[in-house]
Parts: sequence; C-alpha cells; structure tokens
Amino acid sequence: MSSTPTPTLTSTSTPAVTVTVVMAVYNGAAHLPAALDSLQAQTFTDYECLIVDDGSTDATPGILADYARRDARFRIVNMERGNQGLAVALNTGLDMARGVYIARMDADDISLPERFARQVAALESRPDIGILGAAVQLLGGPSAGYIQRYPADPDSARCLLLLRPVLAHPVVMLRRAVLEAHHLRYNPALRRAQDYELWLRAADVTGIASLPEVLLHYRVGEAQSTAQHRAEQLAATLHSQQAHLKRLGIDPTPDELRVQQALFTGERHGIALAHIERWLARLEAANRARCLYPPALFGRLLAEELYRLCRIEGRLSAAALYATSPLRRYLPWHKAAKLIVRNSLKH
Repeated sequence: MSSTPTPTLTSTSTPAVTVTVVMAVYNGAAHLPAALDSLQAQTFTDYECLIVDDGSTDATPGILADYARRDARFRIVNMERGNQGLAVALNTGLDMARGVYIARMDADDISLPERFARQVAALESRPDIGILGAAVQLLGGPSAGYIQRYPADPDSARCLLLLRPVLAHPVVMLRRAVLEAHHLRYNPALRRAQDYELWLRAADVTGIASLPEVLLHYRVGEAQSTAQHRAEQLAATLHSQQAHLKRLGIDPTPDELRVQQALFTGERHGIALAHIERWLARLEAANRARCLYPPALFGRLLAEELYRLCRIEGRLSAAALYATSPLRRYLPWHKAAKLIVRNSLKH
C-alpha cells in the first residue's frame, strides 16, 4: 500500500477478529523481528497485526514485507507522507482496526505469550473496563529487570491520573466500541505524551485498570532517556494536566505547576514538603467542591501520598506537617501518632 488508508470498518461493523494489534514503527529494524516474533508466539491466535510504517528509511520495510508474506495476519500500511509522528500513525491504525479489542505494542517491546489470552479474558469478564493494561518488566538500560505495576481498581486509577502514570502504553488493550462511541483518538497536535492525554479524556467515559501480572517486556531505549526527550514529554504532560485542572476550578501558578511536576515525576528537586502538602490539600478542597472524582476516595489517595512522602522525609517536622494537615482525616488517627514516633526515632 502506498497511500494513507481510510477506515475499512465502522463501529457498527461485524468485527473480523477478536484482537487487532496496532503498532507504529519508524526506523525500528534493530528490535522489530523480536517484537513480531513475540506476537507470533501468542497462545491466543485470533488476532491481526496492523503495522503502520511511518516512512522508515532503514531495513524496516523489508522486514515487514517478509513477515506479511509468511503470515496473513500481518497487514502493513505505508504512510503516504513519512515521519508524521506517533499520534497520526496510531490513529491511522485505529481507523483501520477490525477487532473487538485493540492491543497496543511498540516495535521494540516483547509481549509475553499469554498476554492476549489474559487481557481478552479480563475484558470479557469486566464490561465496565474499556482500557486494560498490565505490569511491565523493563528491558535494557540501568533499570533492566525492574517491574512496574499500575492500579488494578478503575476508580483508584482515575483518581491517581493527576499524581502518577496509571498505564503502560505499549501493553494496553482497548475496547474498540468505546473508542468509536466516544470518538476517542490520539491528539495529533502532541508529539509527546499523546497516550496520557488520551487517558485523561477516556477516564470520563470508561474504566481504566491494569492486571498485576507482567505481560510485556518494555524496552527503555537511549532516545527515551535523553534530556530533550524528557523535557518534551514533561511539557506535554503538564499541558494536558493544566487543561484537566481547570475542570477542578484550578488555574495553577508556575510554582504550583513545579510542585505538580515533582509529584508526577517523583523528583522533588528541592521543593519543600510543605509546598507539596499545600498543593495536595488544594486538590482535595477543589474536588470536594466540584466532585470530579469520588471525594472520599480522592481524599484518601491524596492523604496516602502525603503520608508516604512524610515517611520518606523521616523528620519530626514532616510528621508534624502530616498531623496538622486537613488530609489527615482521611486516614486512621493512629497513623499520625505512628509517624511521629517513627520519625522521632529516626531523627
């Protein structure tokens, strides 16, 4: 194919397969064969793999053509104008998908053999879940072998969206009917963090959750760790968060955005714990007024975050800060006393 495709199915069409894998690739020859082999090794076989080549100039086109010749489940799409970005390539795949469910995967990751079987079974039993992730094990880099897990409860995942990532993008499986019914697509105006912005919108209309088991090996490449990449990713994330915060009636100051950034990345950069407590308390009060999230659950999760940070701080002043915070009422009273004793001994 040589032109940008148009959708082949509508949301009312009879699905041709259970799962459509949507993968975008640009000059991914180094790890692409291993990624595609992991798809062929799936125990669940009722799937198609729709791979959008965004104008690769390396050996990628030849690799894709070879797999397509040998396995009819592989459908290759060549973008008419190359290197348009991940969002455009993924939206092309979403428009062409023919499955009940859409499985995301990147061209340098490895899906474990039971991935599709586990996720399809979970989605079949939980119609309230529209986007289902799983735990991932990091592949490559200094953190190789580390396992990242994400919230299993959809209400908690939705409440935690502002505080931390709640899904690993390359391992999600999405319910196509939900995407079509609510016109959900990646924002092509974003070059980074398109997935996070989509989760913020999708959480209003469907449940988001993750399985606790590792179903994908997630490769952390050199490009992902560059300062420029991280800065762009963070800027896009904060932009999406600002728009979402307005729904809580909050127009954050630059200082508050720095606090929000520290919370989301886990990198404090000298930001005082008192500033974090003040920001968390403001989020809680705003949500009580707007009820964007379940107030009791949202308050408890914010309180748990503050408690965790005060434990890490390990100072008596941190324990006193927690004990006097309005967030304290969301957790049992003895936790404040326990924190004071613990931090006193540590101090």
